[in-house]
Parts: sequence; structure tokens; C-alpha cells
Amino acid sequence: MPKRLAYYAAKQLIEQLSEGDQYADLNPSISICLLDSVMFRSEPRLQHAFGLRTADGLSLTDCLQVHVFELPKYVIPSDNRVITDPVDQWLYFFRRAAACTAEELADRLPDPVFAEATGVLQMIARNPEERQLYDDRLKAERDEWARAEQAKLEGKLEGKLEGKLEERIRTVKMLRDIVGELAPSDEQLTDLSLDELAAIETELQRRLRDRTG
Repeated sequence: MPKRLAYYAAKQLIEQLSEGDQYADLNPSISICLLDSVMFRSEPRLQHAFGLRTADGLSLTDCLQVHVFELPKYVIPSDNRVITDPVDQWLYFFRRAAACTAEELADRLPDPVFAEATGVLQMIARNPEERQLYDDRLKAERDEWARAEQAKLEGKLEGKLEGKLEERIRTVKMLRDIVGELAPSDEQLTDLSLDELAAIETELQRRLRDRTG
């Protein structure tokens, strides 16, 4: 399990970057694992936060985080008070949802997000037909989200490509003027691909070296 958690977190981090992306574009990879068993028996704490740090606690970066919660270590409050701490709320929900009614959960967890989570559990527990309808609706929502994310990604990549093309065209124009070439013209340059521009830039650089050498 530890290696599996480290692998998923690292994979989520590195898959954010494609060719031409910058390290500054990285968002933190934060994995949250809720265990229904105990992994660290010698540790009384139920919450463990792992990151890239030295042995004495000096942090390198927060880009890679793994948070592990051992649910069996969670002590369920004996009173009937409303639970307000966000972490305690979710721990209580995952520990008690199967044994409580929707009303009982609402009394302890009045936040609307838990009403929604309870509704999901109730839907899952219903007959196969209703479950299928729920799964179909959830799939449609996820597909729509994926399409929107893909459109944003394509727009981002298109913007980066345009930026690279403009930068390469400026470089070719500068080299062309230094070497004294008349071709290609400005109009022709705008119709060329990034690879074609790179080839022209390489040739102009060669001619410039030959002239200065």
C-alpha cells in the first residue's frame, strides 16, 4: 500500500506536464487515502501527512502530498453534539453512515454536502434499476466535465503553440535580416509550421556562421 500510494501521487504530478510546459505550471498532487484498517499500529494518531522533507522536517516542496486516515482509530463522540470540524465531519460520516439513518446523520452533520453524500448512499442501496439510472446520470455529468476540461486543455495548448510560432517567426525574421536574405517573406512565414520554421532558422544560423567564420 505505501508504494501504491506513492506511485499514484507521483503519477498524478508528472502527468500534468506535456512537451513545452513549464515546472511553474504544476499544481500540487494531493492524495487522500481513507483506510478501513490500521497501517501504522505503533502510532496512536489516525491522521498522517507525508511530503518531501528531510529527516529533521525541512520541506523541499508541497507539490507531492499523501494524507492517510486510519478510520478504525477514530473515536466516535459519545454525545449528540453537532460536529463542526471538517475533518471530524468526514471521519464520522465514513465511520457511521452505514449504521445511521439520514435523519441521524443530518442531526450530527448539518452541512448540505453531507445531505448530498447521504443521498448518494441511499441511491446506491436502492434497486438495480434506480442504481442504473443514477450511474447513467453520473456518467453523463462526468463525460460533460471531461469534455469541458478537454476543451480548456486544447485551448491552452493552442495558445502555447501560437506563442511558440510567433517567437520562432520573430527569430527567423531577425536572422533573415542579419544574413540579408529576402526569402521567405513575412507572408510566407505565417503559413509555415513550427518544424518548417525551425528548419529555416537552422539554415539561416548555418549561413550566418559561415559568413562570420
